Amino acid sequence: MAQQTILIRVRGKRAETDFSELVSFNENSYRLQFDFDGEWADYSQRVAVVLWAGGCREQLFTGTSCDMPAVLSPDCDTALVGVYSADGAGGRIASSFVRLRCLAGAYCEGEESPPASLHEQILEFLNKYDLSAFEQKVTSGTYSAVDVNAYGFVTGGKQIVEVGEEGQTTPSASLADGGIFIKRTAGGDTLCYYADGVLTPVTSGGGGGEGTVTSVNGQTGDVTISKNDLGLAVVALTGSYNDLQDTPEEGAVTSVNGQTGDVTISKNDLGLAVVALTGSYNDLLDKPVSTGEDDESAVTSVNGQTGDVTISKFDLGLAQVALTGSYNDLADKPTFAGTAVTSVNGQTGDVTISKNDLGLAVVALTGSYNDLLDKPVLTGGDDESAVTSVNGQTGDVTISKFDLGLAQVALTGSYNDLADKPTFTGGGGAVTSVNGQTGDVTISKNDLGLGLLDNERQLPISSVVWYGGNFNTLDDTGCYYVEGSSDLPCYNAPTSNKNSASSCRWFLLTMSHADEGNNITQVAFSLMSDCAIRIRNYSGGSWCAWKTVI
Repeated sequence: MAQQTILIRVRGKRAETDFSELVSFNENSYRLQFDFDGEWADYSQRVAVVLWAGGCREQLFTGTSCDMPAVLSPDCDTALVGVYSADGAGGRIASSFVRLRCLAGAYCEGEESPPASLHEQILEFLNKYDLSAFEQKVTSGTYSAVDVNAYGFVTGGKQIVEVGEEGQTTPSASLADGGIFIKRTAGGDTLCYYADGVLTPVTSGGGGGEGTVTSVNGQTGDVTISKNDLGLAVVALTGSYNDLQDTPEEGAVTSVNGQTGDVTISKNDLGLAVVALTGSYNDLLDKPVSTGEDDESAVTSVNGQTGDVTISKFDLGLAQVALTGSYNDLADKPTFAGTAVTSVNGQTGDVTISKNDLGLAVVALTGSYNDLLDKPVLTGGDDESAVTSVNGQTGDVTISKFDLGLAQVALTGSYNDLADKPTFTGGGGAVTSVNGQTGDVTISKNDLGLGLLDNERQLPISSVVWYGGNFNTLDDTGCYYVEGSSDLPCYNAPTSNKNSASSCRWFLLTMSHADEGNNITQVAFSLMSDCAIRIRNYSGGSWCAWKTVI
């Protein structure tokens, strides 16, 4: 496969990357691309470092990119990548590490013949020279004690050997007195001995005259000088970390995820998937995609709403009369031809009829004799035209509506007292029954198929969202959001410092292995502040107890 690029930004010695894919060394190779800030401008020679459990590899480079050294362990699931450099004048700089996830079992076999290390290349270069001139300058002994840390930095003393850049005529301040300086020019390289601030080229004495070499390191005859005759530290001969002196104590942790001091690790430092940090369905990878109208598992919204949805009677698309219960909101109300009253005394709407609207004579309104028309002229007690009784009553007579022989409806104003009421046989849009009920009908949640719900949050939102769920029933492979409250507690749920059956929020991952005897594994991630993780198994027909991971 084509080489992939891993971009690493280095700001203020802090390294970070957006690369989140699994690194697979046995399928493709990678190139590290560093984006340095101005603090690195004076460090041209840089070393990329790859650390893993049980191993470390480095890559020397100039510029801003290099091939990523491959992990050499099949058991590695995480690799740490950083960079460091020294400027040859005592200045050193190093970045923190970024963490890359490695595909389990993916690694690169070590080369049968690894390339020569920097130390080995220097020794090979030195062994090509006649070093007899040293005998005239120095006596046997060690002229430089150098302390080197686990990352290759010189932490004490000075350097024994310095390889200059082309055109550099003097060594840096870090070269020890009595050290070797390799001067590079366009015409070739010159090996120089450095003492008392003076560089002296190392040349062969030759011939039999003045300056003839009589012995080399105490040897005469056909002398062969190797790297072992230079008095170098063992690590300069082997290039092995095991031969370093003053190595850090084995097992000591010097940093955690690039942090030192009192380090606090949170869920964000564990490399968890984003959904494990947020608990949001929106952050799930590989969410199911609906394939058609019959796909019952893919709910993407409820009545056009997403997120924490609350459904009320107004969201169900019910007719207006179902919301208000008012006759006025009925559609297609029946029209009763010949019997329907459209107005009363010219009034419509909510009509109130009083005695003043009936066109009665004034006397009917006041009840006063004085308002009678055509009153008889009473000339005496024997006048035959005088009223002697009213409705059979004499004396101070009081007449009420009940004395007038009116129809009952005129007395009560009730529809029930109307005579000859129309009979509605169901035509014209009249409602004859509701859900099979007649008469004074009352509709409850049980009539709408919602009898098992005690709370609107129990409305079916999605097969992966449960309020007050039973963890034993969530046994199909998948991811679930489960929340418990005092009114909707959870059952068979794990517990932690921040989670109880009546107050909990969990992200549940269920893995069912039906082909292996119906074995099931559940892993629950707390969405509370304690970041707890619990796990349990189902085997042999029963669930085991929840066990604590974190």
